[in-house]
Amino acid sequence: MNNNISVESLLKGIQNCSCKRTHEVPIEDVIIEENAIDRLGDLLEKYAYKNLFLVYDNNTYNLCSEKINKALENKNFNINTMTYVREHELTPDENALSEFIVNFNPKEDEFIIAIGSGVINDICKYVSYKLNKEYMVIATAPSMDGYASNVSALTLNNLKVTYPANLPKAILADINILKDAPYRMILAGFGDIMGKFSALKDWQLGHLVNGEYLCKEVYELVNYSVNQVLNEAQNIKNRTAIGIKKLMDSLILTGIGMSFVGNSRPASGSEHHLSHYIEIQALLENFEIPLHGEKVACGTVITQKLRERLINTNKELKENKEFKFSLANWKSDILNKYKEASHEIFSLSEKNDTLSEAKRLKRLASIEANKDAIIELLSSGPSSKDIMDIFDSIELDYGYSYISHEMLEDAILYAKEIRDRYTISHLLWDLRLLPEYSKVIAKEYYVEVTC
Repeated sequence: MNNNISVESLLKGIQNCSCKRTHEVPIEDVIIEENAIDRLGDLLEKYAYKNLFLVYDNNTYNLCSEKINKALENKNFNINTMTYVREHELTPDENALSEFIVNFNPKEDEFIIAIGSGVINDICKYVSYKLNKEYMVIATAPSMDGYASNVSALTLNNLKVTYPANLPKAILADINILKDAPYRMILAGFGDIMGKFSALKDWQLGHLVNGEYLCKEVYELVNYSVNQVLNEAQNIKNRTAIGIKKLMDSLILTGIGMSFVGNSRPASGSEHHLSHYIEIQALLENFEIPLHGEKVACGTVITQKLRERLINTNKELKENKEFKFSLANWKSDILNKYKEASHEIFSLSEKNDTLSEAKRLKRLASIEANKDAIIELLSSGPSSKDIMDIFDSIELDYGYSYISHEMLEDAILYAKEIRDRYTISHLLWDLRLLPEYSKVIAKEYYVEVTC
């Protein structure tokens, strides 16, 4: 992968990749520029759709509807509109999906247009997939990397799970709108990209331990996106057009990387699992939490501290022989921590046989055989202090002031149950070190950062 990566070139796909797979992404247009909404009418005329279904929430309706209506006037489109009205943040759950289906007329509505960022996009891309209807997204904030991914993050049965979804036919991002987004949403996009420090290490760890598929081209693509955002950190903080464009560009590049491999593995690891765990607890206990990317930033620091503790205290990757696993205690803990969502955790564990001792012993043998490479991987990249310094420079809060010390400890220990995807948390679990580390790291972090 060279240093002249562009969204436009990647829309053509990657042929003859070193991983022996062909990578394609069926997105026709990506427009990131000032006054991009002015091009909406011509773009839709090119696609030859006449019957449009526009999806807003109350915030994006107030922000964009007038500009969009102006761009579409005198174009002879038939337009149906729905607006999610919520007093609090919209959640991509059963209620939101049902509301969409009630308002959508599959006999009349041909083309879905999502106007928003993370949640609106997740809802629309999933329904687009289920109804076999094409869609596009008008981005209103550079807040997450899912615009160009083929998965949708939904919260069903109180558990955040990714589902297959359609890719948008087009992504339209008006820089004039993006740079005026609430700064927290810009920080969320920055945090989501910085989370790749952790996600890429976890992906390579899964490759080393389990022989998991890893594409070096996609790996480098995501890494390029991280470095591009790092280089523009101050421009992003100052909301300059170039800084916001580079952030949005990197978010879309990362999404394309996910689409190339068919899942979110290149962009989501243990740092995302921590975020998902807290999101589940917020649903169960009804408390306010930061945006997804802000929580990912917190998780990026935590998971790096886990790696550093392992390297500094157990460089031989020795198993804690004194730890005795109890299935009964594990089940009790899952019921206690996940409550209504616990049956989904049990189902995932049973489906993937995650508690198999035979499989764990096989992984331990692989860990021993690849010990040097694992140590080198865990020792690479920026330290937790480096990452915190980056966040400080852009005024991104990476503390966990919104949860208790006990919940942070639980998140470190139990978040791995959410996905069958090998990460630093799974490595520590295989070594029977995770219970100890969850206590130590949570206590240190809460004192050092949160208090």
